[in-house]
Amino acid sequence: MKGLYWCCLLWCVCTSTMLPAQQQGERKRVEILHTDFMKSLPFSDRKGNRLIGHVQLLHEEAVMTCDSAYFYSSNVVEAFGHVYIVKNSTRLYGDTLYYDGNTSLARVRGKLVRLEDSSAVLRTFNLDYNTKSNIGYFFNGGTLADKENVLESKKGYYYSDLKLAKFHGEVEMHNDTYDIHSDSLHYYTKTETAVFLNNTSIWHKDGYLSCKRGWYDRPRDYFHFAQDAYVLSEKQEMWADSIFYERPVEKSDLYRNIQMLDTTRSLLVFGDEAHLLGEQEATVTRNPSIAYYEEKEDSSHRVKRDTVFLRADTLKYMSLKNPAFYGTDDTLKTDTTATPQMALPPDSTAITSDRIAEVSDSIAIISDRIAEVSDSIAIISDRIAEVSDSIVIISDRIAIISDSVVVAPDTIAPPRLMPLSSNMILDSLQKDLRRLRSEVPKRTPSPAFSAMFARKPAADTSKTPPAPVIDSVLQYFYAYRAVKIYRADGQAVCDSMVFFVNDTLTEMYYSPVLWNTNNQVSADKMRFISRDSTLHRGEFLGSAFMVSEEDTVHYNQIKGRDMFAYFENNEIYLIDVMANVQTIFFMDEDSVLVNINFAESTNMKIFIKSRKVSRVKYLTQPKNDLHPIDDVPREKQRLKGFAWQDALRPKTRYEVCDRDIRPSQRAAVSAIAKPTFPITKKIDAVK
Repeated sequence: MKGLYWCCLLWCVCTSTMLPAQQQGERKRVEILHTDFMKSLPFSDRKGNRLIGHVQLLHEEAVMTCDSAYFYSSNVVEAFGHVYIVKNSTRLYGDTLYYDGNTSLARVRGKLVRLEDSSAVLRTFNLDYNTKSNIGYFFNGGTLADKENVLESKKGYYYSDLKLAKFHGEVEMHNDTYDIHSDSLHYYTKTETAVFLNNTSIWHKDGYLSCKRGWYDRPRDYFHFAQDAYVLSEKQEMWADSIFYERPVEKSDLYRNIQMLDTTRSLLVFGDEAHLLGEQEATVTRNPSIAYYEEKEDSSHRVKRDTVFLRADTLKYMSLKNPAFYGTDDTLKTDTTATPQMALPPDSTAITSDRIAEVSDSIAIISDRIAEVSDSIAIISDRIAEVSDSIVIISDRIAIISDSVVVAPDTIAPPRLMPLSSNMILDSLQKDLRRLRSEVPKRTPSPAFSAMFARKPAADTSKTPPAPVIDSVLQYFYAYRAVKIYRADGQAVCDSMVFFVNDTLTEMYYSPVLWNTNNQVSADKMRFISRDSTLHRGEFLGSAFMVSEEDTVHYNQIKGRDMFAYFENNEIYLIDVMANVQTIFFMDEDSVLVNINFAESTNMKIFIKSRKVSRVKYLTQPKNDLHPIDDVPREKQRLKGFAWQDALRPKTRYEVCDRDIRPSQRAAVSAIAKPTFPITKKIDAVK
């Protein structure tokens, strides 16, 4: 009984394992569903049947139809005329078919072969399609189209189940936004996502992009470029190891080995992480630096580049809408063409008489003030006559105060300071001309009388003077923490810096220090202003201290509350030292330092000509003491607060920016041929 049980169990196992194999073998056999006429083949070496008219065959859920076919006993079919294969949502059209039922491979050929599914249409001349795995392979050129994209290549695969096309060899892709050329590209037709596997170039209306790896999400219009990623626009070029770009919001994220070139601003930006939002905002971190270059022709007409390098822990640029430009003026809401109607009280005549009396008194007061002003002007005129060489300087200072000046981008560079000469002329005035000028009473006429004293224009009064130009956007550049600046003729350090682009004004904060040749200037805060793209004024505010190195032991020193340096054609010609001025100068004879001069004054002027100090003037209560150097102890040869900070000074540009500069690719890109889609054009020509 027990033996019979084991025999039955063994028979059941063998039967269960044999049935699927038999069923599988049966499924592999191509079945004839229909034919109008069938007869045996006349060939002795090849057994089978010839099928003629409305032939229908079935193999593993794939239905094949044609006009006629040879069905061989080896499970092979040769079909001709109107070949059509359908499986699920996939349809395949051609002129001839060689189908091997043992491998499920259909070789479809014809004047035009077309593979369709729910998401795309593939057209080619030669297609091998596996009906079991639903994978097609084309060669000698093919083109694929979906709702918005067209792709072509010399050869490729199409995975119907995955809705995936793998194209290789001169791949070209087109939609209403981009033209793409790639050595190898994968495209998911359902999600409209392209994956770049090798050298890829992309053209669009705003510029050009290239990379060796990456992907493109068409619905979101979102790109990722990797390995030698490069972006070109009308104004900029960008390089990075990795770039993410979201076009609808113009958002870019760049990582590693970043270089951005802005030709409109003559600016290079470097870093290892950057986040850009259109032209409104840019932040660069992880060892960021910039290089601002200026190209000029020398006397030999050779182009010479002068470059300023700057680094900080974080660099940031912002562009904001200017409320003054977009704001609405309430006065525009009022009808200015109507004549205002004034309601007069019953006693208006009396009131008017009183007002006339008040006006008369005011005129008398103003007349007295004018007399006072005239007297003060006479005093100033006498002083100007005594010091005629200061007229130009005073006039320029008045223009500076009354003018609204701005600084150009090149004022990021430290201004060129002149060394303090030891053979200077020490001079003084009895009174500060600036103080005399400030003593002139300044009276603002009452609005009721402003029309009386208004200067009549010489031109046609019917013409309205042009309104001041207001920028539509306000632009700012920030450098945060550990700022260093290098230029061949000047260097600087500070904690943080702000550049106001509209005003071309640069401000440096928290212990800024500036060097030029053997000069050093420090202050609590520094400002640099330009006019017409030329450095105009430098301001050193709070604890201003200028040091000039005579040798490694002796230093000329100027100390004051504030210092103001004035430039013409980017050359300094005057320095004003304001409030509590203290100086130490070393005097030489036959190039040997022999004397030391101590001086104090309320204010001070330093005149510079041809890059040399031509004269020094101590203004208001000057004190001078001259001593032999040997009579003054070393510790007394330093003013309080003296610090020669040469250790902080960047000696080369590589201490500020150690990046290798990539050359522009703009010219090379313009020579690259755009996609012409020759395969698609050839296939489209087939009727």
